[in-house]
Amino acid sequence: MGLVIDPKDIDSLKRVADRERSPMHNVGEVTGDMHFSFESKMKNEKPMDLDLSDMFGSSPKTVMNDRTSTSKYSEIVYNQSLLSNYLYQIFKLESVACKDWLTNKVDRCVTGKVAKQQCTGSLQLPLKCWCNGFGL
Repeated sequence: MGLVIDPKDIDSLKRVADRERSPMHNVGEVTGDMHFSFESKMKNEKPMDLDLSDMFGSSPKTVMNDRTSTSKYSEIVYNQSLLSNYLYQIFKLESVACKDWLTNKVDRCVTGKVAKQQCTGSLQLPLKCWCNGFGL
């Protein structure tokens, strides 16, 4: 791993590295010539001698064209006595009712997937029990 750091901050970084028992080596300086090289002062050799463009290339240019579209929708027609049925149909949709994001949010492992389900409440019910939408 490498780090480019202002020379005035090297001592602070060295103290942190010593405290964390992590090796740290100052291997060079930034010259501003857009060239990356390692040079042996004793043998006068350059085992690594690359232009920065060889390592990073150039980033692709993103072109976005914005258009305004006008959509006209018909008036919403519903029966108020069927409101609970409408809610039930909405919460059946996984994109609306699924609480995977909540499970993964409190999951402390790297992958976001665990063998044991996250639980909630005094009965420690799995969060998945709540996915059918307000108990409907």
